[in-house]
Amino acid sequence: MLADDEQEPSDYALYVSIANQYTLLGDGKSAYKNLGYALLIDSEKTGLAWHNMGVLMERLGAYETARIAYGKAIGAQIVIETYHTAYIQFLMRHFSEDGAAIEGAFLRAETQFGEDFPSLLQLRAELLESGGKTKEADEVRKKLQMIISGS
Repeated sequence: MLADDEQEPSDYALYVSIANQYTLLGDGKSAYKNLGYALLIDSEKTGLAWHNMGVLMERLGAYETARIAYGKAIGAQIVIETYHTAYIQFLMRHFSEDGAAIEGAFLRAETQFGEDFPSLLQLRAELLESGGKTKEADEVRKKLQMIISGS
């Protein structure tokens, strides 16, 4: 029984939760099916099911499908920082040769949250480091440290 100030969870939230449980059980097929049900309810204004679909597809090695899902999560809820950073990390892991896509994802996130957003600076430093640009990565990390310390 719910308290007077609590609401029943939406069908969308229930399907996403069920999908998460199936994911934990290692049942990707059932997780996929329940995320699909959630997306039938809302695929345009809420990004959680898209994000979770991206995570699932990445785990299954369906990288092109994951890429689409991560992008749709951002399209549905551009204000969720986690969706941006997850997408950038995904691109860096699986599409490192697609510099234009990675830079586009950074630009979109930086437009939304600002160039000095700490998680984006950390990812930028990692990207520079992976590209052999150690000096530039160190400069970004110094900037990040200044922001964090308030200096």
